[in-house]
Amino acid sequence: MLLILGCGQQEVKQLNIDADISSIAVTTIINGSDFVIDDEIKLNEILKIFKEANKEEGIVDMADPEYQLLVTLEDGNKKILYLWLGEEGEGSSLMKAEDTHTIYSISSEMTSKLKALMAV
Repeated sequence: MLLILGCGQQEVKQLNIDADISSIAVTTIINGSDFVIDDEIKLNEILKIFKEANKEEGIVDMADPEYQLLVTLEDGNKKILYLWLGEEGEGSSLMKAEDTHTIYSISSEMTSKLKALMAV
């Protein structure tokens, strides 16, 4: 959600997922392999990571993503996110499928946690 500046409101800088997650179907783009994360503890940790992702300013020109995440929310809504997962010590990037001009960065610390939660 982007709010108009100059009207007493500020632009939202985080990836906005405003409901609990019931599952995440992860597809590896390169080979099409997939798995589902539906463990409540893992999902809560992943949601915390998503909420800490920060919007990057400027126009985005990214290589093809490594992963597609089909995020199913508790309210039944679904969101598709693309994920570029960094190596150890690197950050990662997320992009909403409906907004391919904006990325959200994940710190290297959160990348390590995300890799462990996804077991990749």
